[in-house]
Amino acid sequence: MSDAESSLSRLPKLKKTEFTGVIEYFFDKGNEDRGLYGQTLSMDYRGDIDKFKELLDQEHNWPSKYTFKFIVKSDQEDQVEALFKKSNVNIRKKPSSGRKYTSITIQAVMASSDDVVAIYNNAASIEGIISL
Repeated sequence: MSDAESSLSRLPKLKKTEFTGVIEYFFDKGNEDRGLYGQTLSMDYRGDIDKFKELLDQEHNWPSKYTFKFIVKSDQEDQVEALFKKSNVNIRKKPSSGRKYTSITIQAVMASSDDVVAIYNNAASIEGIISL
């Protein structure tokens, strides 16, 4: 286990969680004393969804606001929005400079880590989607 991985369990809060089957943690300010500032730790949880849910449960008190980030071809925006049947979501879109792709950030109140994983699993059915 690397120093970054062993330090993971001692971190009070992680700035950014991304998911593509692989979870990346970006260590921001406040982690300088651990020598981790500016580093990214990638952990592959495609084979261990239970571990991913455990990490979510450590970071959130459900129900909780959760931020999803996706990149899709611009003509697929509606498919991503359809993943969120709730009306209680905040959606921000940012087109790429060539307008071929769109970055979509969605904040939604989720009831549990199971609901978060379900969104990512459903998103995986969208061809070419990048889940961050």
